[in-house]
Amino acid sequence: MWYIVENNKILCYNLAQGGVSKIIYSPLRYPGGKSKLYSFVKLMIQKNEIDNGVYMEPFVGGAGIALSLLIHKDVQKIVINDYDKAIYSF
Repeated sequence: MWYIVENNKILCYNLAQGGVSKIIYSPLRYPGGKSKLYSFVKLMIQKNEIDNGVYMEPFVGGAGIALSLLIHKDVQKIVINDYDKAIYSF
């Protein structure tokens, strides 16, 4: 499995499953599952009429929400942080 940026999307290529599949994934494999909240966060941004916003997350983990917001152009910029230096140095 490897990751590549293509058309402003982070794609996961997996040959182990008998072919190449393009799926948007975070390159930071980190447990937590906050990416399921993407739709809710996007709705809050829309309801509050935030244009060209900056999304900040103090405990980013796998960055699922932050990257989804950036890739789908819901926000202009993301600022991430985490306890793990390997995460916030990404």
